[in-house]
Amino acid sequence: MDQRHGGGRSGADGVVELRVHGVSATGPDDLLDRPHVQQVAGDHRGGFYRPRPGNHEGGEAGGVTLEAYRWNNLPAGNAVRTLSMVILLPFMLINLAIWMRPAGAGSDPVIKALCRLLALTLTTMYVLSIVGIALDVIAWKCMSSPECLAGRSWLSWLGGRPAGLRLAVLALVPAAAISLMWGLSARPALPSHVFRAAGQPLAANRLTAVGRWDNEPLVGRLRSIHVAAAFATLDLSLLGARAAQNLSVGTVALAATAGLLLIMCAVLLCTPPLTTPTECWLDRLVSVLRTIASA
Repeated sequence: MDQRHGGGRSGADGVVELRVHGVSATGPDDLLDRPHVQQVAGDHRGGFYRPRPGNHEGGEAGGVTLEAYRWNNLPAGNAVRTLSMVILLPFMLINLAIWMRPAGAGSDPVIKALCRLLALTLTTMYVLSIVGIALDVIAWKCMSSPECLAGRSWLSWLGGRPAGLRLAVLALVPAAAISLMWGLSARPALPSHVFRAAGQPLAANRLTAVGRWDNEPLVGRLRSIHVAAAFATLDLSLLGARAAQNLSVGTVALAATAGLLLIMCAVLLCTPPLTTPTECWLDRLVSVLRTIASA
């Protein structure tokens, strides 16, 4: 954190002891063990606090500046915010794992690629879990059984229909789930360039530099890759059911195309230029993949 926002200077060696509460939402005065504190950065959702200057307790202990971060209001909000936190939490934890990787520049590309591939498997599992319920259990098994349709008028209207039609109609459920995840991950946020002064570099070594946290190009590419992989997984599921009834050249060709899309998504996640903001060709490529998979 920039010490200029702190209402006072840090210790002689510039060391700040940052204290963060747990789920019990301890107040900043208890975190710092000081009765008089003031907020030096942030807002009502999450903010940084330091002991108020001029009090006899002091804001330093052994030359170390005390600071607390209070985040308990971050999870609060409307239903959309809560739902997005629940659905996207596994992906947040994987992103956190990338930042918590062991020191050593030699292993950075491998760890980043493995974490992103793990996140991609979460996306496919998310889709397959909904496909298993909507397509396998309901459309394929339940709707072909008179015993299962008995007393379920909301399903019986599709009971006598061909299997292809049943799968096509129920495929709207996983498609809607993918669109929901897509929409939640693409919620508008305040862009970092709003805070960047003219002439300020895009990235810097200092953690307080806004450009260092301007990761919108990377996030947009990852979002497109995951959406493409999700729709490709749904396509493969539908084509697998189609092949079980009538295997044709067209079905094999479409399945090969969907499989190739999945492989390209995995390869792109391991590509080093993925994190380079100036690689505009990657933006076009992932957009094309997403369009093809969702078509």
